[in-house]
Amino acid sequence: VADVSPQNENYKPVGLRHIDGRLFYRVVHKDRQVRASGGDYWELWTSDGTEKGTTLLKPFDGASSDFLDVQQQAHFMVHTETTRELWSTDGTASGTQYITNVPARPIDAGAAQVAVGTKIFFIGNTKQAGDELHVLDTKDFSTIPGDFDRSGTTTPHDFDLLYAAFGTDAPAF
Repeated sequence: VADVSPQNENYKPVGLRHIDGRLFYRVVHKDRQVRASGGDYWELWTSDGTEKGTTLLKPFDGASSDFLDVQQQAHFMVHTETTRELWSTDGTASGTQYITNVPARPIDAGAAQVAVGTKIFFIGNTKQAGDELHVLDTKDFSTIPGDFDRSGTTTPHDFDLLYAAFGTDAPAF
């Protein structure tokens, strides 16, 4: 569709995700020395399947989570050694926006997060609680730990309880 790394073999597209008729993906620089804040340098791209409709939205410096579909918008987390941020995009450069800081550091780039309605569930780590299931509401940006089984830590049983709460509409983990 488009050459995202003209004359440069050090870039590669990863993390493809279809959301509301558009493809979102990251173009990651393979040379790990190109870093300013402890994470990977990468670029957020989108495509409608045509060369003209394939565009760079924004460069980032930091690790990224997978893209989540939250009410037809792509949401993702960017984290470095010191910050954890939630971002969203509607597929335009002007519509790619920082949303809020995330108090818990996501411990996995994608397998431990899922979107349900306006909420993002993810496994996050804090110094106070360790690894816990957290819920980030994208309506009011509140985040709460999700130790649903009250064991003091997030366990597979928390996901079982979450699944039971959603019944047959539960997301796959």
